[in-house]
Amino acid sequence: MSDRRLFLKTSAAATTGLALQLLSRRAWALSPGRRGPAPWSATQANPAQASSVAGRVDLRFRQVHLDFHTSEQIRDVGRAFDPERFAAMLKGAAVDSVTCFGRCHHGYIYYDTAKFPERRHPHLTRNLLKEQIDVCHKHDIRVPIYITIQWDRYTVDREPGWRQITASGELQGQKPFEPGFYGRICLNSPYIDFLKAHLAELFEVVPVDGLFLDIVAPQDCACARCTAAMTARAVDASNADARKAFGREVAFGFQRDLTAYIRTLDRSCSIFYNGGHVGPALRPVVGTNKQWVIE
Repeated sequence: MSDRRLFLKTSAAATTGLALQLLSRRAWALSPGRRGPAPWSATQANPAQASSVAGRVDLRFRQVHLDFHTSEQIRDVGRAFDPERFAAMLKGAAVDSVTCFGRCHHGYIYYDTAKFPERRHPHLTRNLLKEQIDVCHKHDIRVPIYITIQWDRYTVDREPGWRQITASGELQGQKPFEPGFYGRICLNSPYIDFLKAHLAELFEVVPVDGLFLDIVAPQDCACARCTAAMTARAVDASNADARKAFGREVAFGFQRDLTAYIRTLDRSCSIFYNGGHVGPALRPVVGTNKQWVIE
């Protein structure tokens, strides 16, 4: 009984503290002048960099996810971008965290890349991501970086063998000549080697406050690699439930492995794997996410 009372006291105190913190943040964010630092900001060498206290990320109050999936048919990408105007618009809206794009669903990169110049958007006119990060950090705005994972049109067009295969032997997702980028990549493919090299360069060329890793979900794949792996584990690949259970472990194993790899590059950046719904099914990989983002 004493343990229960202590738990209730501690929970109540924590809830009250959180409520007061949120009210303080809201009052500051909506105040006309908003002079001085936000009441929840810690003093850091780089205040825009996520801080880690007891393994937690100091998330910001008003966060914006800036979608930027840009086809190769779009010209003059970034030509009219004005860094200071961009930051002023964010500050005027009390935005103190904005997710900007490293690589989109079309498969294109939005910064100067030496390792993968062929993936740089063909009509990108400037080092866009770096300029966005630099001006945002100057104004104490945090910038998580968006990286697509299982939807990447550039990759599946050039490496169809990395794409998921359905139980009926078809390429998963959209048909040839259909617009879009909805063909899922198998997480049990050499694509992972590219992804790690891509992330390694990202950490070399820009400051990384956090990573928003998009389209990561359990798969139902019958490609040659997955079928061979299931056979080796005595899993009946023709059984839909068994195949899906294997695909779930592939996805979870991918998250564990990639998080461990990212931590060799950076110990404190936030990490979130977005698969749409955040629910109990993700409990086995709670530790691979440093934050949850609710869409």
